[in-house]
Amino acid sequence: MANNSNSAPIECAIPIRACPFCSSKAEIVTAYDPIRYGVRCPVCSACHLPVYRTQAEALGRWNRRSGGAAASGGRATRGLRSVRKLAAAKRNLRAARAAKRLYRLKAQADNVITKDQPIRVAEIVQAETQAAENPVRLTGHDAQTVHDPSLSRIYALLTHAQLIDGVSPPMDGD
Repeated sequence: MANNSNSAPIECAIPIRACPFCSSKAEIVTAYDPIRYGVRCPVCSACHLPVYRTQAEALGRWNRRSGGAAASGGRATRGLRSVRKLAAAKRNLRAARAAKRLYRLKAQADNVITKDQPIRVAEIVQAETQAAENPVRLTGHDAQTVHDPSLSRIYALLTHAQLIDGVSPPMDGD
């Protein structure tokens, strides 16, 4: 095969798929003496060398994108059991199950949060109105409120509201 090759857009009945690496449009490459065809990406230079007798064969190989070394290795051991294959299958299954559990937990948590949000807003509004009516009432429950994560935000809002109204907040040690 000679070194002179030409990469020009040649019309063919088979459409050329985009490059699998950079998604740009590939082109047919022609080599002379004897005439052979290949496919090359002009952007990233990924190619099937011009070793095919017809354009259809070159495009068929480019468009297929399977049957590489990994695929042939998998086909070579199809139906055979080995310790290594079983361990890999168990690992993959375990990882898939863990991902599925995590996805379900996330969906359940999102569902609970969206259902719980209006209740929390109502609790905050109710606590703010009670604090505005009687700010001294909070002093007896400081320790419980500060240490409870769901109430600490409400407590912070209320103490901020009391500072604005001119009432001093209770101290943590009282």
